[in-house]
Amino acid sequence: MRKGFLVLTAVSLPVIFLAALLGMSLLGAGGSSAAACPAAASSTEPVKAGTIPNGWAPLVQKAATDSGVPSSVLAAQLEAESGWNPKAVSPAGAQGLSQFIPGTWASYGGGKDPFDPEAAIAAQGAYMKALVGQVGPLASSSGQPAVSLALAGYNAGVGRVFQYGGIPPYAETQNYVAKILASAQKYAQNGDTPATSVAPPASCTGLSVSNAAVSTAGDDYPWKTTEHNANNPVTGFAYRNCTDFAWWRTMGQLGITDQSKMNATRLGPGDGGDWGLKWQQVGWTVSKTPKVGAVIWYARNANGVGSYGHVAIVKEITADGKVVEEGYNFGLPPTGQYYTRTIDPGYPSGYLYIPTKEQAAAFGLAA
Repeated sequence: MRKGFLVLTAVSLPVIFLAALLGMSLLGAGGSSAAACPAAASSTEPVKAGTIPNGWAPLVQKAATDSGVPSSVLAAQLEAESGWNPKAVSPAGAQGLSQFIPGTWASYGGGKDPFDPEAAIAAQGAYMKALVGQVGPLASSSGQPAVSLALAGYNAGVGRVFQYGGIPPYAETQNYVAKILASAQKYAQNGDTPATSVAPPASCTGLSVSNAAVSTAGDDYPWKTTEHNANNPVTGFAYRNCTDFAWWRTMGQLGITDQSKMNATRLGPGDGGDWGLKWQQVGWTVSKTPKVGAVIWYARNANGVGSYGHVAIVKEITADGKVVEEGYNFGLPPTGQYYTRTIDPGYPSGYLYIPTKEQAAAFGLAA
């Protein structure tokens, strides 16, 4: 919880805020001790990881919609700040689910009670919206994700983010950003349904390989400058993920250019590792023989990919029978970049042939 820093754009930080910062832990319940944090009013049981408790998912969803910040990120922050305890109070005087100090609550609390969960969740969204707005120009000019920069500003102060042109080189801040984003994946994967619609799961794991080339040559993906892992409402996947790129290529081969007709929700292929099973389930062709334009499918934990699996596209078949693979979200951890690499044709788990237009139409996918 670093909410005393929102309005700072200068490099120096007031001593009073540094004193408060030293009194708080990084990811505990808002820095509060067990004695200072009575159990949540509606439950004394621990909250299951990745699940928004007490029926608060619609409140998180609304805050996400109002702020433009993924609901999974807001949920991860609220968990980190207070452990979902609406009565939490930190030694530094931060209060409620969102652990605002009184001075910052005065700006974002709307005159309401900081221990009111609805008010606290709304304030968290408003605060993050303000941070994203402040770091927006830096994100645009540097290509760094705005949400990551906002999280860094949340922890270390916006002034420090601008000072270093990105996430400051402080272990605490770097760990905070990494842990919030990691926790957010749990909410995106396992949380309440209303909380997943703004922030879909990280649907591919990236590749652990040495022969991939990261470049922009041949990259005509239309959302290459969008924020990595943010929700793509056109496709139903996440921007600059393997699934988003592969689905967009598939739509192009079906002749679907109208973005209002590209959503994958009705088919629901899921993470990259699930695509082959979905193709088989609906009767679309899965083969071990590559074909230009086919989806290259890697099952979960197969050949250099992790637990989400991976999908890409056959860009070319060389004269010696090798497959030129193109896709997005290269690297471990995945970077959200376009890449190409040459692979042996038997290396993937399979090749998913593009359905016929009649097959696609059965799932509302028609030009």
